[in-house]
Amino acid sequence: MNIYHPSRQLVHDVFYAVREAGFIMRDARRNCKNSELSAEDVTDKDTTHAQVNFVTVYDRKVQNFLIEKLQKALPEAVFLAEEDDADRTDPKAGLCFVIDPIDGTANFIRGLSCSAVSVALLAEGIPVLGAVYQPYAGELFLAVKGEGTLLYHMGNPPERVFASNRPMKEAVAVLGTSPYYKDELGETTVNLFKNCLYHAADVRRSGSAAYDFCNIAMGRTDLFCEARLSPWDYAAGSLIVTEAGGRVSCLDGSPLRFDQPCSVLAAGKGCYEDALRILKI
Repeated sequence: MNIYHPSRQLVHDVFYAVREAGFIMRDARRNCKNSELSAEDVTDKDTTHAQVNFVTVYDRKVQNFLIEKLQKALPEAVFLAEEDDADRTDPKAGLCFVIDPIDGTANFIRGLSCSAVSVALLAEGIPVLGAVYQPYAGELFLAVKGEGTLLYHMGNPPERVFASNRPMKEAVAVLGTSPYYKDELGETTVNLFKNCLYHAADVRRSGSAAYDFCNIAMGRTDLFCEARLSPWDYAAGSLIVTEAGGRVSCLDGSPLRFDQPCSVLAAGKGCYEDALRILKI
């Protein structure tokens, strides 16, 4: 099967769209008092559950901006975006942009500078282009299938990045907590944390899965896991990790799903097999 390969022009267009979207996100903070967004800018998009799932006016503003730019760049593509009716899109058919306009919305609301814009392009359900921009750090990660992962940092020349080869006992593990599924997956999450704590060197929690993948690709951290994430959380990051030489799967070792939420394990090659054995659910 011939896999679609994005053109240089398309890669350029995605790069600049993601960067400009990050500027919108970053500049939103300048209007905030005491670093936190105002109440009228924030709503709970799921009022039927005990856990809150916040969305802001800036999530929608960034998403609308990205869809407008990316539609012009690739008119034949469809969209799977977090703040939209995802049930209407089949990411396994044709070309599909998968968008998380602000990954780490809770951080963004509170002024914690760890949120990111994430865009992936899938071709027949396979990631072929991924871009994640963390505007507070000034870091934009870009991966094209078969071409490696590049880091663009504050106007410096792009740098090829690689995942670590550290063994499990030396690994810094990063965990997501699946906060929207506490009733179902809370105990599983606690067990993941406990197993990482006892088998890895140390444990972290950032609040932005997209940026967690990028730190795996940089070799800053060594493994990331979460009991359940949605495709827009990991579509770009999964390609960024694999193109940096890391490995990505569900926690049972099966391939990631892009048509529904699933568990996620991303790691450098030095600790992936041990992590899979220790954390398998």
